[in-house]
Amino acid sequence: MVSTYPGILFTLVGPAGAGKNTVMERVLATHENVRQFPTMTTRSKRTGEFEGRQHYFISRERFETMLSQDELLEHAIVHGEYYGMPRAPLETALRQGELLLADVDMLGTQAARAAFPENVVLVFVQPPSLSALVERMRESRGENEAQIGRRLLRAPSEMAFAPLCDYIITNEELDHAADELVAIITAELARRIPQQLAEQPPRPLCIDACSVIVYHDQAVATEGNLTLPHETFAIESMPHLAAFQAAAQVLTHAPAENAFTTAHEATDGYIPPVYVEDLSTASEDHFRYYYVLRITSPADILPGYRFVDLASMALPDTVRDAISEPAISDGM
Repeated sequence: MVSTYPGILFTLVGPAGAGKNTVMERVLATHENVRQFPTMTTRSKRTGEFEGRQHYFISRERFETMLSQDELLEHAIVHGEYYGMPRAPLETALRQGELLLADVDMLGTQAARAAFPENVVLVFVQPPSLSALVERMRESRGENEAQIGRRLLRAPSEMAFAPLCDYIITNEELDHAADELVAIITAELARRIPQQLAEQPPRPLCIDACSVIVYHDQAVATEGNLTLPHETFAIESMPHLAAFQAAAQVLTHAPAENAFTTAHEATDGYIPPVYVEDLSTASEDHFRYYYVLRITSPADILPGYRFVDLASMALPDTVRDAISEPAISDGM
């Protein structure tokens, strides 16, 4: 079974001189959420290169050990030096949801796609013409005629790989080509969002309807540990009904509906809370509904509850203000 990870590797493939590295560097310089995936090589570090940025620079012995232990997705020998794509660092980066760019050849791209078919996007970067390709090899890469002639012979087979890729960028103007690559990254992210959301378990939702009971001289009815009477309720139900149940745990007889300070705001059978407190965490959605209910006599509460001065209670300011407001009705 093939594992699917949230990260994406965008492999840039195309003929030498098409500008793959130049396009990639332009995007990397302007988008911090994307990084280059480094490959392994036995060649020496060049000016402007950093360990772990473009490549991991290792010894031939280490490379051959990795080959024997199947730690590379693929490898090639170029001008007598080994190049290869390490398996474990790529899997780790994809598992962690990283966005990666890599300049690899056709074999490397195919090997990466075979290993991670849902996480590798093939982007073919081509020059506007072979004539432009030769011009770039002469001017930008400083290659001699023998090198140009050899690379030109390979160009048709390299260009034939384009239809097998997911996207094709014609690098005629650098800024436009870089913008196209950014658009590809954005499109692939957007395409994967519905699937990733579907794979995520729903966040649990917990709601407490908390009824704050007060009487005329600003005292709050609580249990011995200053716990307010409360009752949970389902999100589809009426929260004030849970508040009634919470109040019934405290009072000697059921409260009247107009005892709630917000009863005059009721619409369609729904009495609103005075405040909704957000107690959500990183893993759970949690909200608490506060209701204020006024009583006319301290004798109305059951044994086990006592009145505590409002000033000593830790309550949201909106709830405290609601308790302090004059009563709208006569309560019970």
